[in-house]
Amino acid sequence: MLIPGEDPEEYKQLWDELSAEWQPQTRTERLHLEQMATNQWLLARIARGERQIFEADLEFKEQIVLLNYASIYRVRLERSFTSALHQLKKAQKERQARQRQQAQTAKAVQAEHAAPHPEYVMSAGEAQPGFSSPITPDTR
Repeated sequence: MLIPGEDPEEYKQLWDELSAEWQPQTRTERLHLEQMATNQWLLARIARGERQIFEADLEFKEQIVLLNYASIYRVRLERSFTSALHQLKKAQKERQARQRQQAQTAKAVQAEHAAPHPEYVMSAGEAQPGFSSPITPDTR
């Protein structure tokens, strides 16, 4: 994806900044983030190219044609970035919902195991431990 003259460290910095901002947790989230980083990188390249078109000694018609192509490419990259952003947000929202559900399920299971079972609860009139009367289910 990098072409001669582009600094791999700049791309790494872009990736690191996006990663810190969005904190992808799954392979799918990282895939969407990679698409966002790639699109941002290519959009910056298009911007540099447009500047070069303006600075080049070209006839006006040639500039317009080249700028038109750059504009079409920019729109595609912007749509792709926006799509990846929406997909990343959706994936993160779904992951967070799954995590909340798992936490609630784990909490419910833990509470179920911690609570005494009703068949072992003694009522006030039953014999206390150490006496010969057996423990009977709570029928309140």
